[in-house]
Parts: sequence; C-alpha cells; structure tokens
Amino acid sequence: MTRMDRLGVALIVTLFALVLFTAILTATYLISGRGLRAGRAAFGGAAALYAAEAGLSVDPEIWSSGVLRELTPGGTEILASARLPAGAGYTTQVTRLDDGSDSTTAYFLLRSIGRAPPPARGLRDLGILLRRRLRTGLCCEAALVVNGDLALEGAARISGQDASASVSAPDPLACEGAPVGDLPDLLVGEDPADVDPAARALSAARELLTEAEAGPDGPAADIDLPPGAVLTGLRPALAGPACARGRPTNWGAPTDPGHPCSAYIPVVRARGDLTLGPGGAGQAVLLVNGDLYLRGDLELYGIVLIRGRLLADGPGLSVVGGVIALGDGGTGHRLSGDVRVDYGRCPAWRAVRESRLGLPKPLARRAWVGLLR
Repeated sequence: MTRMDRLGVALIVTLFALVLFTAILTATYLISGRGLRAGRAAFGGAAALYAAEAGLSVDPEIWSSGVLRELTPGGTEILASARLPAGAGYTTQVTRLDDGSDSTTAYFLLRSIGRAPPPARGLRDLGILLRRRLRTGLCCEAALVVNGDLALEGAARISGQDASASVSAPDPLACEGAPVGDLPDLLVGEDPADVDPAARALSAARELLTEAEAGPDGPAADIDLPPGAVLTGLRPALAGPACARGRPTNWGAPTDPGHPCSAYIPVVRARGDLTLGPGGAGQAVLLVNGDLYLRGDLELYGIVLIRGRLLADGPGLSVVGGVIALGDGGTGHRLSGDVRVDYGRCPAWRAVRESRLGLPKPLARRAWVGLLR
C-alpha cells in the first residue's frame, strides 16, 4: 500500500470518527434536553398540583352566605384567586349543580386550577363534589323544647311569638326561606323520637350533639370550650378592620348590622357544663355537652342545644331563637327571675344556614379528583 493509500484510509477513518462523535454529541444533547424539559415539566406539574390542592383548602369564611344564596342552578362564582410564596398560583371557583327544586339540599362542584411559577409551565385542574344539607330539624318546633320537668319562677317568660324584629340581619335576604308564623311557647317531650313535634326536635338535637362529641369527625367548631368553662361579657372583637373570629368571647354582633362581626355566627362547642354571663350579647349555634347556666344581663341569639339541664337566672336575660334541652342526668330545668326565652325565626334560621353547619361538605372520602381539560 502506497503512502497516498494510507493517507486516504486515515482520512476516511477520521471522517467516520468525526461523524460518529458528532452523532454521539447530538444524541447526548437531545437526550439531555429532553431530560431537562421532562424535569421542568415534572416540577411544573408538581407545583401546579400543590397549588391546586391549596386552592381546594380555602378558608370556609370565603363560603359566605351571600355567595351560596345568590348562586343560581348552573351558575359559577370565583371564590378565591391567590399566588403562593414560591410563585405558583390558583383560582378557585364553585358551580351549582342541582336544579334548585329542594330548598334544603344543594350540590356544588368546587374547582381549583393550579398554575406553576414562571418560567416553568404546568397546569392542574382539581375538583370536589360537595353537598349542602340544611339541618332544618333544629329550627323550630317551639321557642323552648325540653325533656323533663321545667320550673318557671318569678317573672320568667317563654313566648312562641316571632321576636325577629328585635334583631337586624346584616343582609335583607338573610332570613329568606325561614318558616313564617308563630310557634308554641313550650313543648315537653320524650326521647327517643316519634311523630310528636317535641320528640322530633329532641332527636335532631341529640343527633347533632352526638356528632359534636365525635372530635375531628364531628361538625367543626369555631370556638371549643373545656368542661366547666365560664364566659362573661360577650362582645365582638376586631383584628384590625376584620372580625377576630375564634376568640372565646367574640360571638358576633347580633344587634349591629354594620359591624364587621355582624355576619359571624360561630359554632360554639362546650365539652361539659358551661356558664354564660352576666353581661354581653352574642349569636351562635351553641352545643353544650352538659348543663348550661345563664346569668343575668345577657342577650343570646340563635340555636341552643343542651345535653343536660337549662338553668337560667335573670334579671335582663334574653334568649331569642330556639332552645332544645335534653335534660340528661339532671333533676329538671329552671328559669327564674326576669328571664325571657323568645322564638325568633330569623336568628334561628340564620344560625342553621349561615354558620359552619350550613357549609357544603365533600360527598366522598377521596380528597379530590383530577379534571380533564
């Protein structure tokens, strides 16, 4: 083989090596690029997923009673839109699914669209099916429903005439759908329930009180009180310009419709005996797993459910709404002094519908389901 032949072979081998090396570099570049894009996509998808999950966990305060009342069948409302600290964001919206034929039950699709932080790209769409079922059995068969003996002493009075005029709702539509008309002053029944109105009310109260004792599986409470708690001077409280929800002595502003706490109706759970007053005013769904002692110069609006006895002593003590006392483990209920228990269709209905008891709840145990776009 001549020198020129050897140079030709070397050139061919070199060119082949260069082509092979170029192919390897190109393949490496393409594979690395795909891996990088896949990593970015995975990061963006995970960030979008976490953002969408955060959107499904929006504070229940966003579920204002006005949104639920005004959302017509098939209508959609944006509840929240926020950007998280890492840059991802979400938009949460609710759509009403039912046809509106049942005034006590409604179905909703809560949808959260999560977006990854730039420059990553990612979009996840999650949804939860919710049902809102109003506990109409709590409101109302009478101003006061008791199981057991009741002693009325002094100027104590029970009235089934609607006293809603004594309290101003923050929203003119807040009492829409509430039963119209007066009720019996007092019903004395026996538990368990049958077709008797008093027994129905006692059964509904017992059911909710039992659920409230179930801990995390029971209805959520805004205020949780230990056994033997004593609260005096109920009054609304602010945290800056907003209502300071969750404070033990802040039970809303029932008589001041312009106050930031006027729409706040807490669910208050007492895990044993509870003493309220003297002094102050509040609105609530009050669940007492024991005896309830009410002291004078106190105004209380809403629904009061008592597993034990109702023991109230005036003067200046007023309860407007509906009271149900089961009388478990006691010798009888007693109202003494200047005590008034009045039926109030609006305070009672608002407590059932606009407190946490009226919030929609997931239909299934699964946290969420992915939605196809």
